[in-house]
Amino acid sequence: MAVKWDSPAAYIMIYTRRVEEKTYPAGLAGSLHLAVSRDGRTYRALNQNYGILFVRGVVQADNTICPLRAAKPRILRLKDGKYLIAAKTTGENGEQLPEGAPGWAFWETKDWDSFREINMETGNSIISAISEREKDGETSKHGFEAGKKTGGAVRSTEGDIGISDDADRMNLDCPDNGSPLSAANHLHAEDTAVIRVRSCEADFAEQYWNPLRSVAVRIPEKIRAEELPFTPATVIYSDGSTDRKPVAWHTECIPHKPGEYSVCGTIIQRHYPFPLAKGYGDPVLFFWEGHWYDISTNDNLDDIGLYVRTADSPEALFAPETREHLILGQDEARGFLQSFWAPEFHVIGGQPYLLFAVSGTPWKVGCYLMRLKKHGCPADPHSWEEPVPVLLRDGRPLAWKEGAISLDMTYIENSGRSYMVWSYREHMGTPQDTGSMLYIAETDSKRPWRLISDPVLLSRPLYGWENVRGTINNEGPNAFVHDGRIYLCYSGGDAIGYTYAVGLLSIPCGENLLDASKWKKRCTPVMNFTTISGEYGPGHNSFFVDEDGHLMTAYHAEDSYEHHLRCDGIRRIHFDIHGEPVFNMDEAHDLSPALREVHTTVCVADEEA
Repeated sequence: MAVKWDSPAAYIMIYTRRVEEKTYPAGLAGSLHLAVSRDGRTYRALNQNYGILFVRGVVQADNTICPLRAAKPRILRLKDGKYLIAAKTTGENGEQLPEGAPGWAFWETKDWDSFREINMETGNSIISAISEREKDGETSKHGFEAGKKTGGAVRSTEGDIGISDDADRMNLDCPDNGSPLSAANHLHAEDTAVIRVRSCEADFAEQYWNPLRSVAVRIPEKIRAEELPFTPATVIYSDGSTDRKPVAWHTECIPHKPGEYSVCGTIIQRHYPFPLAKGYGDPVLFFWEGHWYDISTNDNLDDIGLYVRTADSPEALFAPETREHLILGQDEARGFLQSFWAPEFHVIGGQPYLLFAVSGTPWKVGCYLMRLKKHGCPADPHSWEEPVPVLLRDGRPLAWKEGAISLDMTYIENSGRSYMVWSYREHMGTPQDTGSMLYIAETDSKRPWRLISDPVLLSRPLYGWENVRGTINNEGPNAFVHDGRIYLCYSGGDAIGYTYAVGLLSIPCGENLLDASKWKKRCTPVMNFTTISGEYGPGHNSFFVDEDGHLMTAYHAEDSYEHHLRCDGIRRIHFDIHGEPVFNMDEAHDLSPALREVHTTVCVADEEA
């Protein structure tokens, strides 16, 4: 079925990037990137020129991971209007593939925002179909191969995939005006493939992968005086999504007599400059019994001790005069001597708990929890009960194996059931290093320190962004619920470097959280060092709802490529026109300065009427 070009055409390029050792290593460069062109000459990178499609690594016989990268991408238009993307695979640094590793990786997309990974049957015909199109195609003057009208079908484990028999070229379909590779040199592109698409498809891809921005504000034309203080502004974004923000109305000029009067206001936007606090990681903010609290891993004190701040607002938690309160220090009798990591506050079964990790000597980190006493203050060390380790259902420690550790525990509720999610790793720093993995298990909300199900593996660091130069991480899980879906963020890459990034798992509420097949894992991280200018390696984030009802994320990042000083930051989570969370909304995109001032007509009624 030939494509009917009833609208202006555009071009989408898929490419790998050149390795840049200090700023873009092989684990990232060997992913597939996207760029859009309207004329075939000028290409604009999507997703800030950061990878979008990452090849899954393979788990080897000794339970270690061999990371893979993509090379020589190809694009096919399918008969159903979708696109098939293929790439040859190599080792992370171009090494020969290990035995049993797939020689190709495949993805299917309809709209260029979501991509379905396709697991091809061994010896399937898609590889030969691609080879035949290349062999029979004529070589263009730019040295790129053009496919001929072959058509046909290939088979995957999901069923037949029909290849379009239209005249569009498989790898390049650009005007006769220059090589896309030379046109995309500013993208640091290496291997490239281009296909012609409808202009509307390119529009959609750009809207999805580029940062949203505020474009307008909606305010009622007339507002009754008594309703004015509670009337928010509706901010409209470039994809049509909206957000409601409070307004500080300037009411001092409104006369106290009946009539209609013009009044101005300023939209309130909470300001969280980065960095909020230097030398802290894994920040968690929470509101409890009238006060705000912050608890983090304290790098300034070599991660020894758990410290809490308290204030009357989230912003005030990071004021210079705000004190830190030690609630749990070194204790040789308890075996708490080092690595006081990732504290989290949760209400479980109606009781407030602090989940954290700690190690004695020798080093072996494990997950603990302690309960806040009735009417206790989180900043008071005497308000906490004795910490206890979290145990498997049979009473063993989570990391019972020799050389294993457990850390970064979080809590999720769903359909009246309680779950713990944590990070687990074996043989860290040795040739048998498994990398850190996310596990989930059900627990009893009345006795949350004892799991009541066996652990289930949720995620391993198989993608290149999770596994950069041996930083084999899936850690720092934390969840929120929105519109009937549970979103579980986690972090991968270098925990103290610029490659640290945030990934996302999700599952509909009401599903069985212990069924790993029900969880959807995004291939592309939702936060990375290109997300917000000047913030490198954002990760280990948590969530809270602020005083205006906005979902916020707290995270740590560095302030340069070279620094390894973790610093706290906060930003708002937006929800796009499809209801999906957006993590790259900085203050300028969230609310343009040109839109902050608003006005309306206020109606003052006759009090005797």
